[in-house]
This record gives sequence, C-alpha cells and structure tokens, in this order.
Amino acid sequence: MTLTEFVTAFETIAPIAYAAFKEPPSNPYMVYFIEEESDFMADNKHYFDKDNGALELYTEIKDEAVEAQIETRFEELHIPYQRVSSAWINTEKLVQTVWYFQIT
Repeated sequence: MTLTEFVTAFETIAPIAYAAFKEPPSNPYMVYFIEEESDFMADNKHYFDKDNGALELYTEIKDEAVEAQIETRFEELHIPYQRVSSAWINTEKLVQTVWYFQIT
C-alpha cells in the first residue's frame, strides 16, 4: 500500500494530512507520520518496503464512534495497528488519540 492509498482510505472518515495542516480543519481531523522506514532485505536483495507510522486523531471530546471507524478501516485494509494513547491536550482543548501502524 502506498501512502497515497493510505490517505485516500482514511480521508473518508475525517480530513487527514501529513504532520500538520496549514489551517486546522474543523474537528475531527487526523494527521499521520512515518516514524521509521525499515525495508526488508536478505541475501543482498530488497524484498519490500515497510513503513512504521503513527496516526493521530483530534476531537473536541472523546469520540468512540470515529475511533471505531478508524480501527475498522485498519482491519479492512489488513494494516497492523495498535492504539497507544488517548489524552486531553489542555493547550489545544482537544482529545488526541494515537495509533501506531505498519504498511508495506
């Protein structure tokens, strides 16, 4: 899966951008990061790319329905994921929920 395909799959849930929006859209919205590129290689051959990333959801209140949509989309696309945190960001007055994921 390419990053373009990843964005296309998730933008039906909420606006999404890499790292940041120039102007934050209305809530909910998402940003994603690729934190590590760890390609699979063996016997002097490159077999496939593997990107480890994070998807962050921002909402005014904890929104379990949107969180469920995100997790369902990960499952539909067979993308391994793990929800790692959900926290109130006082300076932004938003809830941030974070998932780690891996795409190849």
